[in-house]
Amino acid sequence: MWKVEYTKKIVKELASLPKEVQSRIESIVFENLECDTPFELGNLDKMKGYTNKYKIRVGVRIQV
Repeated sequence: MWKVEYTKKIVKELASLPKEVQSRIESIVFENLECDTPFELGNLDKMKGYTNKYKIRVGVRIQV
């Protein structure tokens, strides 16, 4: 199992996004976490310069 940590910043940034984008991101980061590894989500890339941080593509260029 893997662990996801949320910051206060994500809630604030999520609220500033268009509703369509919000729902796409929320479905990924809050609902689809039942897989064994984050790579099962698809469209996941390791972030350069970080040990255990990843970014996921949701159809728009927004980093969460």
